[in-house]
Amino acid sequence: MTASKRSVKLLVAPLITWMREGGDPWAVNLAYWNTRRELMGKGETFDGPAANTLSNIDTAMDSFSPAPDRGDHQIDEAQLRKELGAAIEQLRKLGYLAK
Repeated sequence: MTASKRSVKLLVAPLITWMREGGDPWAVNLAYWNTRRELMGKGETFDGPAANTLSNIDTAMDSFSPAPDRGDHQIDEAQLRKELGAAIEQLRKLGYLAK
């Protein structure tokens, strides 16, 4: 089974909105993980062609910290936006998101 386009859109659309409109990066991070857990609870597996890209998003979201005294393994908002932008572009190329 592969990740459905609908599930990818539900998971990533709020990130795209946040990147375009701004807002609280920590709130969007928490919402991302809540949505991911909810989708997985409904049986979504997030595998197939989008798996590596979704894993990159997971890693970026997991590494993000809004704290000014981040650890070496944590990233700031600017780096989060950069990594999400690259992943979103890849999902578009794979046909999971509209351009």
